[in-house]
Amino acid sequence: MSRKIGIQKTREIGLIFPIWSESFSKGMELLMAPGSKWWAASCKKNKSNPCKGAPTAFTIDSSSAVKVKGLTIQNSQQMHFVISRCESVRVTDVKVSAPEDSPNTDGIHITGSKNVVIQNSKIGTGDDCISIVNGSSSIKMKTIYCGPGHGISIGSLGKDNSTGIVTKVVLDTAFLRGTTNGLRIKTWQGGSGYVRSIRYQNVRMEDVSNPIIIDQFYCDSPTACQNQTSAVEISQIMYQEH
Repeated sequence: MSRKIGIQKTREIGLIFPIWSESFSKGMELLMAPGSKWWAASCKKNKSNPCKGAPTAFTIDSSSAVKVKGLTIQNSQQMHFVISRCESVRVTDVKVSAPEDSPNTDGIHITGSKNVVIQNSKIGTGDDCISIVNGSSSIKMKTIYCGPGHGISIGSLGKDNSTGIVTKVVLDTAFLRGTTNGLRIKTWQGGSGYVRSIRYQNVRMEDVSNPIIIDQFYCDSPTACQNQTSAVEISQIMYQEH
């Protein structure tokens, strides 16, 4: 079932779809205005620039029972596709692309959501192909092509002594090529919470700098991070090949 739905536009987010129990989107293509101006102004590109937000191309927020198929997004100013505070979302045949030097251009970003499936998708950007952050559980990714980019990440979690929880994540059948990281879990010192029950299986990599990395000293900051004793607990992580 495809239906027309309300679309909101904001300065920081390109398109927001505030949906509740709707199925939509087949073959949509979002060709964003060139993000090069935003990328050049990023503090990641030049530390003298102030760190500030930029528009996200496509966001699904506070929704359930949503299906997205055949979506193509190119050259978002920052994140391309965000799934926020959702339940039961199925994403298939999605293509996301941006230059490998474009900062903060995550392909698909999942936050505060559960029962999300991403399959048969190709993602190449200047940041994480897929990132999963606090409050997310029961996330399944299958048949994913990633590259270029920073790999497939859980986190970051625990910044500014916050609580971060991610559980029940499965990545099954993926190919990563030309990425800085492969399978990454990243947490800040001083945080709390846990990452638990994560399974990676049938993953191939080529020309990946850090194939598997669990970084509990993550510090994406222009200044050194203070040493702290508390941390996000990481357990029940499995890597396997069938």
